[in-house]
Formats: sequence, C-alpha cells, structure tokens
Amino acid sequence: MNEVNNTPRSTVLSNVLFNTLFCLMILKLFISYSTHMGIHENANKVIDFFILLVTIFSIYKLKNKLIIANIRLLIVVSIFMIYILFINSIYGVTFSSFTYYSRLYIPMLVYIAFTCCIDKVNLNTFHKKMFGLIIFATLLSIVGLYFMPENFNHGEFKLPTYFSGLHKSSYIFCFLLIATFICSKFVPLLYKIPLFISALYMFYMIVEGWGIRTPFLAVIFFFYCYFTNRLTKSIRLTLNYTLIMLFILMIFSFGSDIDWNKVSSGRLLMWETKVYMFVSSSPFEALLGKGYGSDYIEVGDWWGEKDSHNNYLQTLTELGVFGVCFLILTIYLLFKAQPSKTSMLLVLSYAITGMFSNGVIYRVLPSYIFILILIYFQTISYQNHNTKRVSNG
Repeated sequence: MNEVNNTPRSTVLSNVLFNTLFCLMILKLFISYSTHMGIHENANKVIDFFILLVTIFSIYKLKNKLIIANIRLLIVVSIFMIYILFINSIYGVTFSSFTYYSRLYIPMLVYIAFTCCIDKVNLNTFHKKMFGLIIFATLLSIVGLYFMPENFNHGEFKLPTYFSGLHKSSYIFCFLLIATFICSKFVPLLYKIPLFISALYMFYMIVEGWGIRTPFLAVIFFFYCYFTNRLTKSIRLTLNYTLIMLFILMIFSFGSDIDWNKVSSGRLLMWETKVYMFVSSSPFEALLGKGYGSDYIEVGDWWGEKDSHNNYLQTLTELGVFGVCFLILTIYLLFKAQPSKTSMLLVLSYAITGMFSNGVIYRVLPSYIFILILIYFQTISYQNHNTKRVSNG
C-alpha cells in the first residue's frame, strides 16, 4: 500500500524539480544580456543561486535514483570542489574567484540532478519544450540584431548578439543547432518547418554573422561522427585515413607559405608561452597552479591581455596538474555515463570547444544549455530502451 501511494508522489516531485530547473535556465537565457535590457546584472547571480539551490535539493531528495556512473561523477565533482576551495584559500579567496571556478562543477551537479528526474519525464512534452527553447533562443537573437550594440572582434565589426557576446552566443547556437537536428526527427511536420528555418539562421550566424571558428568546429565534428558512425567500419576507416592523408599532404604542400600563428589568431604563440611557464614553474606551482587570474598574460601583439584560449592549459596554469586531472576525469566520467553514441558525441563536442578556445567548459550559460540538451538526448535513449524492453517482454 505504501509503495502505491509513494509512486505518484515521487513522480510529482521529479516533474516539479525537473520543470523548475528547466524554467530557471530559460529565465537565465532571457536575462543573459541584463545590463543592456535595464535589468540589474545581479539578477543573473540570483538565478545561478536558485539553480544551485534546486540542484542540491533535487540530488538530496532523489538520491535513491542515482546510478553508479553518476555517483562516481558526484564524488569526483565534490572532491574537485574541495580542491578548488583549497587552492583559493592558498592564494586568497575572493568572491570573483569563487564564482568563476563554480562554473566548472555546478553544471555537472545540474546534470546529476536532471538525471534523477528523467525516468518520470514525458518524452513528447520534452520534444515540445526543446522545440520551444530553440525557437525562443532564435527569436531572442533576432531581437538582439535590432536592439543590441554591434560586436567588435579581431579588428572587425560583427553582428549584434543577444546572449552577452560573440563566443557565448555562438556556443549556445552550436548546441541548439545539434538539438534542432535531433528534435526534428520526433516532431510533427508543422514543427519541422520553423526548426529548419532556425537551423539555417543559427548556422549562418555561427559561420558568417559572428564568425567564431571553434563552435563551428564542434558542430562539424558532431555531424561528421554522427553520420560516419552509420557507415560500415571499413568504409569509415577508409574515409578517416583519406582525410588524414589529404590534411598531411596539404600541410607539406602549403605549410611553409602559411603563417600558422596568424591563422590561429596567436594561439600557437600563447600555447608555447604557457607550456614554457609550466615547465619553468616550481614543483609547488606545477602541482597546485598559480591561482586565479594567473592565466591572463600579454603575449606579443595578440590583442592585449588574454587567457590561453585553451581551457586545459588555463586549468593547468591556474589549478596545476591536480586541477587539470580533475577536469579531465570529470569530463571522462560524464562521457562514460552516456547511454547512447549521440550523447557521447555531444560530450566530446563539449570537450573539443575547450581545446582550441576559451570554450564552453568555463562558460555558465552555454554549459547549462549543453547539459539541458544532453539530458534531452538521454531521455530519448532511456525511453526508447524502455519501449523496446516492454515490446520484447
């Protein structure tokens, strides 16, 4: 009798917590350009606080639904949090450093909270919510074209952004573009047309309107792997080897005539400098890092003071070998927790953004969007698996 009574209560609680987190993320998306909308900038911090509060409450109340993979992730993320606090205490804890590094672990906690709820989520409703999120973000971006200021990047004017900067907007569109493709497979024809228009718009903004390369690379990586995984192993290997050989041939043919540092927008020089900084640092600094802000330096004439434009090098510089090991282990466990190749590819795309730029790993709002889409893919996989199990049983 108790089990029968508790089941509906558990379902209601899961749905309430899931929808609360979802709505908070939509609200954060809406006010992400708060200073230009006349909304006090602290509104973003208030929403982040409520997201954290609901996340902790969700994990606590639904802890019996934690699977082994997510328990491992939760343990590593918790140790990572303690380690970051320890490093901050060594170099002097400030509110800026505390909130800055929280973006490394809070999205992972949000992911764990969401996974506790997905078994009770109605998939058809989730399809509609994802459709609404895609259209809402597209419309906000279009509004931004008319009301937000132009962006200036690397000596060129770029189209205005709603979501607080070129890179943040591009990363949001990067993952929403991937979600659009998956969502279009499950919604009625009436929904497919606006999704197709949104996809074209997002692709144009990433490639040309804002012209940010790393999100484009993540999109190309995802779709290349997604479609080639449907080929036979022999064809896939042949195609991969052919592309690698063509790339090597191109490097040998034209490499000497190309200024690779200029092509990389100064990244090669910056990365070389950061590696030298690490090698020449003391054992203490190598293991524990040099603290918050130490990654920001000026190298040559590369657009003034900049970070590494590589999240792993940045973590190595600021949090040391232990810090970058925790970061890589966190991403690895997130990858291993995925139930499908599609969600695995999404995690790899997330990881790739941190290799060539100041990627999603250190950005709060794009990380939330990434997590939300990852949960969407997991829900599809989870409920498809349950449907097959029922039909076979």
